Amino acid sequence: MSLHKSIEVLRWHKGSVRKVADEVVKESKLEVYLNGVHLVSLACSPAFRSELAVGYLLTEGYLSSREELGRVSVSREDGVVEITAEVTECVDPDSEKRPKLIAAGGGLGKNWCREELEGFQESNPFKFRPERLEGMMQELQEESKLFRETGGSHAAALADPEGIEFFAEDIGRHNTLDKLVGRAFLERIGANDKAILLSGRLSSEMTVKAVNSRIAVLVSRSAPTDEAVKVARDNHLTLIGFLRDGRMTVYSGEDRVIR
Repeated sequence: MSLHKSIEVLRWHKGSVRKVADEVVKESKLEVYLNGVHLVSLACSPAFRSELAVGYLLTEGYLSSREELGRVSVSREDGVVEITAEVTECVDPDSEKRPKLIAAGGGLGKNWCREELEGFQESNPFKFRPERLEGMMQELQEESKLFRETGGSHAAALADPEGIEFFAEDIGRHNTLDKLVGRAFLERIGANDKAILLSGRLSSEMTVKAVNSRIAVLVSRSAPTDEAVKVARDNHLTLIGFLRDGRMTVYSGEDRVIR
């Protein structure tokens, strides 16, 4: 499936104007239903829809274990994913706590089904070498084909200390994380010894999503917000920003990084 399309545009350059073909990223809407109730509409790129929907349930705190997940049904023509799951909280279709539409660039700011985040400790300690992280970030940039084609997407990668396992691109940075988490969950790949590398800013929404899905390390080329740092420190999440040009800044969880 192509994630971009060619359209005719007018391009101005130093006083001259000409018609050219330009590649733009595709945007679609994904309707997610949980136990028959419409949960959320996500603006996203039209790929890995089941992974995105399941990842969203995990990172927003609806799901916590593989045993809770029932059936996942995808209607690609209608852009609908229907999921059945054993959730402890009833999804109220009239609840004001539940978002109706999440735009491509935005997040919730907090999850609605957990009153507070739970910190975690992994059973098998591990470490990421800074040099290896830098190499993986470079690999992420090289694999960001949709961004190179259109300039209109975000990219992310799921990795263990030895290297990258898989990539995701989307028009929304939150969606890239959700797609990675959802894919790992569906493929029964444990997350608590993994890192997610991102191309964009580290917000509190992103750190909340990482903690809810038990991702241990969150890394970006960009900067975090103060609330992102607070969430990371409160939950023993390793948070790394400005990973580029032979340097990085560790804001939390330095014990997982070999100096």
